[in-house]
Amino acid sequence: MTDTFDTLAASENLQECELNETQAKGIARAINSAIVGNVATKKDLESLESSLKLWMFKALGTVAAVIVVITKLLDFALDKIPR
Repeated sequence: MTDTFDTLAASENLQECELNETQAKGIARAINSAIVGNVATKKDLESLESSLKLWMFKALGTVAAVIVVITKLLDFALDKIPR
């Protein structure tokens, strides 16, 4: 998660938009509180992507194994049916 938000720069930008210093600082602090700990970074998303790829690979392997077992069971069952 992201740890930093430049509240000083945000406050200065807001003051340039004709907000007074108190308003600008308050808004910058509110934005900081909302962002810190709640916004995923590129590294967070890359880690999630890796985890999901691994999970999908394992799930695909399990599905393939189940298909093989079912196929073998059907072959066995069909061999037992008299023709």
